Amino acid sequence: MMFESVNFKSGKVRFCSGCMDDEDILRVKFPENYILDLGWYGNSNGFIIYIIRDMEWAVPVVEYQFFDDKLAETALCLAVGRIEKEAACSKPYYGALWETEKIVL
Repeated sequence: MMFESVNFKSGKVRFCSGCMDDEDILRVKFPENYILDLGWYGNSNGFIIYIIRDMEWAVPVVEYQFFDDKLAETALCLAVGRIEKEAACSKPYYGALWETEKIVL
């Protein structure tokens, strides 16, 4: 997977690996304590992008799941757009009080 065509806008890439043998593929840090995390979780779970706020890894804001690596760019663009929109609102995040929104592409 290549990510050069993805505009991460206010995000700063902290980790990037094109290897699908590893769980961790991409991590991008955004303002307002947001993190975008892309990983490969095997054939049964596919690729998952987690949007994390305030280091609440147990309760991500959103989870995007997809099985075809050709959807990676689309999923990343959706996730970046969501983060930019959420960060602009600056609404408080209550972690465990919210359920993770799950989107399957």
